[in-house]
Amino acid sequence: MNQVKCQRCGKVIELNAKTARKKIKCPHCNLIMKQDKKTDRRLMFAKFAYVFAFILIVSLIYSLFREVIDDLFSIVIILIAGLVSAGTSDFVADLLVFKIFGKSYIKSDD
Repeated sequence: MNQVKCQRCGKVIELNAKTARKKIKCPHCNLIMKQDKKTDRRLMFAKFAYVFAFILIVSLIYSLFREVIDDLFSIVIILIAGLVSAGTSDFVADLLVFKIFGKSYIKSDD
């Protein structure tokens, strides 16, 4: 569990992996807070690391079976792997940063 202190009312907000998003709202005073720059940088790094690791694993598996697979099928595999990594990178990066570092929030300008 990650805990964030509201900057307006001072109440502690309990966050879990589902509720820790880019913006959160204090349930007590309705202040909207956004992730700070440090958390944003960690998310960007985690996203790049996940996509790199995913592509590396797919490439290694592909290299083991490349003589069995024809050219058209290999292009389809690479395209699907790219789509899967792009589609899941936000979710995985968000979860990793929350679990490893926690998230920090600041008052939103909105």
